[in-house]
Amino acid sequence: MCSSPIRQSIFPAKSLRNYWLLVSKRGCSVPLSEIAYTLYSDTPERTAKNNIRVIGYRLRQILREHGCEELLIHRPGVYSVNTGLFTCDYYEFMKENRTYITAYTGKYMPEYWWASGVVPYLNVVYELY
Repeated sequence: MCSSPIRQSIFPAKSLRNYWLLVSKRGCSVPLSEIAYTLYSDTPERTAKNNIRVIGYRLRQILREHGCEELLIHRPGVYSVNTGLFTCDYYEFMKENRTYITAYTGKYMPEYWWASGVVPYLNVVYELY
């Protein structure tokens, strides 16, 4: 576990966007090409992949400074997060944790277009609960 809670405010916007994309994949490995397409669809692929590598490096530095470097998993061409090392409202919601289900407002990362596909599923879980 991290030595202390991590606040979103420590992350630069681009690092945070990359981090949330990985969190939304719930620990699954995400290929560099998918991250590049999702976050930089209007940028040439080579440039997008280089941007992701730089962002990944900076993200690891930030996490290392807070004693959480093992949270981000990076293998050649693939990124993921270690979901056992942090608490996430999305994960708790999916485990049907009542506290998190009752707190659901019908919104899930509204600032990110790629997260909108999850909302219908969350709404179904919420309605069934």
